[in-house]
Amino acid sequence: MVVRTDTPATRAALVAEAAGILLNGGVVVLPTDTVYGLAAHPGHPEAVARLSTIKGRAEEKPLALLASREEALAALGGTLSPAARRLAARFWPGALTLVVDCAGRTEGVRIPDHALARAIIAACGGLLRVTSANRAGEPPALTAEAALRDVGADADLVIDGGPVSGGTASTVVRDAPGGWRILREGAIPASAIKAAVAERASTAPRGSLPSDGARPLLLFVCSGNTCRSPMAEALMRARLPPACRWKIGSAGTLAGDGLPASLLAQQAMAEQGLSLAAHRSRPVTPDLVREAGLVVVMGRHHFERIIACSPAARDKVFLLGRFSPREAGLEIDDPAGGPLADYRQCRDEINACLPGLTAFLDVLA
Repeated sequence: MVVRTDTPATRAALVAEAAGILLNGGVVVLPTDTVYGLAAHPGHPEAVARLSTIKGRAEEKPLALLASREEALAALGGTLSPAARRLAARFWPGALTLVVDCAGRTEGVRIPDHALARAIIAACGGLLRVTSANRAGEPPALTAEAALRDVGADADLVIDGGPVSGGTASTVVRDAPGGWRILREGAIPASAIKAAVAERASTAPRGSLPSDGARPLLLFVCSGNTCRSPMAEALMRARLPPACRWKIGSAGTLAGDGLPASLLAQQAMAEQGLSLAAHRSRPVTPDLVREAGLVVVMGRHHFERIIACSPAARDKVFLLGRFSPREAGLEIDDPAGGPLADYRQCRDEINACLPGLTAFLDVLA
């Protein structure tokens, strides 16, 4: 068991460490907006089972999912009713758990109002199983010290994010075809839930990053900078709102200067209404890596090459597949030399990772 303290200077490295442990089947204690939580990746059933063992609770009792963004719900096969969408618009991120039908099963889903927690969840693909970091029947832990005393010794990592300000469990609302109902009144009172359902849905855009004039660079990197990274650059630029303060770019570890995007990459993107006609390749340089606030690579060999040239950048280089809701740690294969179908598959795999990456930007911006 390791204890780490969250600070602005160490946050990116801490997110990477926590995500690495979770993606490899470990268990992490982390702060949320309500209480300290005990987390495991849903893709590792043995790790999820450890949560119940550590807490001393029955394994058949359901464990909620914490999400980094609302799009993660779609990956589960879940949809929200109009009433639930109004609740999500009003209370997410926050202390609302929505219990929804997801492809033949029922899941409780919440988006925490805690930047560090959302960043870790995003780095793990957008979803984590999380339960309160205390023994069954005991009060919830509001500090890392309390969590460590109760359950932390059995976890692989304990993150000290300071005292949490919540202290009250989330309100749980069941969203079903027959209507909604409150299963547990918690941090959000029943009166506020009823009022939000009665309101018209907000039309304000969600997911905009704060704008303070800074323009950190989000740099996508592949090999030749003619297929994968320019597709990622275009898809991400189209996804982010106009008010986003990140600038988006791409480069290649083996790229030459001034080459256009491959014709099949251009065709695959044109099918999405996006053009790569103006793209010209460029190589990754130490200066470009130094400028970047975040470097997102397609394969592990790209990570290794960048770190070999710029060792100080290790904490800001991430594999794009870390943000995949389908397969955490996925490498995006190079479609070069293949048919159009390979480029389409590459495009779609990249696109599936971008909601999680977008949530991660909220913390690093």
